[in-house]
Amino acid sequence: MVKLCVVMDGEPKANDCAECRQLRQAVADLTEMVRSQAKQIASLQSQLEEQRRSGKRQAGPYSKGPPKCPHCGGTHLADEVVHSQYQVEIPRTLIHREFRIHCGHCTDCGERVQGRHALQTTDARQGETLAGDAVRLDD
Repeated sequence: MVKLCVVMDGEPKANDCAECRQLRQAVADLTEMVRSQAKQIASLQSQLEEQRRSGKRQAGPYSKGPPKCPHCGGTHLADEVVHSQYQVEIPRTLIHREFRIHCGHCTDCGERVQGRHALQTTDARQGETLAGDAVRLDD
């Protein structure tokens, strides 16, 4: 018994004809291409989601990643000087901290830019400040 296949023009042909073999190969090739593209789409979606998440993270002008001017978004920052800022906290024991703060200006817009540490309580340029829970009493 000979199996017959029907092609688009309705003509019956033997199941192992050259055209059927070509069509089966084309289907196999296209199936592999679809699988490959599906993997690539999943990878690109993952990269896009990572970019979206990283864009939501807060960062100062001298943090990880390319530094940007907080005023104009420019990336050409000139580091001019490093200021020391000292902080004294008086909770139960004295804690003295020195913050080495990079200060400079944006060469794109000319505005002053300054880094910031998470434990800083002010943006003072120099000198000592009291921590947020302390009150200075002057005579």
